[in-house]
Amino acid sequence: MNNKILRIGKMAFSLTQYFIYIIMALSLVIGLYLLIKQGENMPSWLNLSTKEINLINNNNTQQMAVPSVSKVNFYLLKTEAFLLLTVLIVNQIIQIINSVSKRDVFGQANVASLRKIGTLFLLLFIVNIFNTEIADSEFSTIKFHFNPVYLLGSILSYMLAEIFLEGHKIYEENKLTI
Repeated sequence: MNNKILRIGKMAFSLTQYFIYIIMALSLVIGLYLLIKQGENMPSWLNLSTKEINLINNNNTQQMAVPSVSKVNFYLLKTEAFLLLTVLIVNQIIQIINSVSKRDVFGQANVASLRKIGTLFLLLFIVNIFNTEIADSEFSTIKFHFNPVYLLGSILSYMLAEIFLEGHKIYEENKLTI
């Protein structure tokens, strides 16, 4: 790899990937510990289970009965999903950097990687829509939070995939030209 910036970028993304693996492992261990110790000297905001929830959407509140679920379970699942999707995105970026360093910038692999990144950003958007409010009452509140950053990242990735696909077509046409 001759390009210094690509080497630095690959190293930075590789370190980021390992750092996220460490955070995933730590959050899983802490989450499992909290699940095992649930009910034993836990703060009330961590041990809150509920049989009814309030759904809030545009200041319209509705109550709905659901099975009792711990907030620890919810946040553990949400955190692990977020970290896993982030690792997968970083892995695709590393694959793109590797193919660019091999001078295959507009290759079909980069198009596929950019599409995967778009899908992963869309999944991140879905994971981050749901949020729960930490309250010390018999009702837990699930809020729908709209964060357009992940949606914009998804759209941008899909657009870049189409641009790279056009570049791939032009590259293939130029290979046939003598």
